[in-house]
Amino acid sequence: GTPSIRFIIKFLQAHVPRDKAKRFNQVISDGISGKKQVGLLVHDRLINLPPTLIPVLHTELTKDIEWAQKNEETSALKKSFKFSTFIYVTKAFYPEEEPQAAAAAAPAKRSKREKKKGGKAENRPPRAWFRFEDGVLEGLATLAFSFPLKKKPDASQG
Repeated sequence: GTPSIRFIIKFLQAHVPRDKAKRFNQVISDGISGKKQVGLLVHDRLINLPPTLIPVLHTELTKDIEWAQKNEETSALKKSFKFSTFIYVTKAFYPEEEPQAAAAAAPAKRSKREKKKGGKAENRPPRAWFRFEDGVLEGLATLAFSFPLKKKPDASQG
């Protein structure tokens, strides 16, 4: 993988809860070895996007992947789009915290979205999502986790 993808994977591995690390690392290992096709989706669509377009975005992503599976120039490229698993990364927050303070990461299977969930949810209020569909995808996931992000320093402070 590229350095940027390796960085994202290492970052997620550093934040996965211990009880979910084995499963998450297996997904990564399967992708690196080529045993499975693992896709990485980093989700940050515009929040003010009209809600009526949300299903269209997801439908079009599926259509684009299906198109690539049939129409890419080489069989190797076609095969590279036959994902068995997705890792889906998005932002979330806990209502008592600053909105940027928490994030969720998720591997997702193509037909049965597999997402990472967890953390110390028993000690926290329920997680809230910036985008409605992220909560729906988490509900379809077989594995999900969340972790706090460090707050960005205020640019006005020097």
